[in-house]
Amino acid sequence: MEPNPDQKVTVNSYGRTSWNKEAYAQEALSRRKPAIEADSEAKAEVNAGTVTSHQLMQLREQVLEQVNLINTTTIISNQIAASNSKRGKGVGFYCDVCDLTFKDDYQFITHLNHPAHLKNVGFDEDVESQKEVSLQEVKDRLAMLKRNLALKREADGKEFDLSDRIKKRREFDLKEEEKRRVRRRAVKLRKRAETASADSDIAQMMGFGGFLSTKT
Repeated sequence: MEPNPDQKVTVNSYGRTSWNKEAYAQEALSRRKPAIEADSEAKAEVNAGTVTSHQLMQLREQVLEQVNLINTTTIISNQIAASNSKRGKGVGFYCDVCDLTFKDDYQFITHLNHPAHLKNVGFDEDVESQKEVSLQEVKDRLAMLKRNLALKREADGKEFDLSDRIKKRREFDLKEEEKRRVRRRAVKLRKRAETASADSDIAQMMGFGGFLSTKT
């Protein structure tokens, strides 16, 4: 089977991996192509006298920055999103509380979660609760909850006592063991009575039931 010229990595039937150098080179060239084309166009304009060398360098830096942003993700902060708005009511998503208009729903939703908007609608406590907390603050909070729970149990008279629980469990096990012992004794007595009754019936059938003792 002929290898695919566009495939960068191939594995043969023996499990050996090979890399297509031509495909990698073509990919690198395609990434640099916008910068090369822009550089060529800029040089042509320089030769024609329409742009200066300084403008050429600025254009080259802009193109390189755009090339470096390929296959990357940019996170927009709340401050940046909040700045992408227009004062007053216009075309887009309008916030009547802050009197701002946003171009798209993402910027509008981001604004709704912004501390400035929450403060304007009177949710100062919610803004305070959204701040980042440290590990020590979490530990202090858990310790306080533990103390409150202990105080509540003590006030309700339900303080957990391990020794008392063990004692009650032992008493319960002893009672269960006594019940099992009584049941076993009852089974033995019933079997013994059944055996005695069977022996009496056999003795009567054999004629021994009417014998009396000769002792005086």
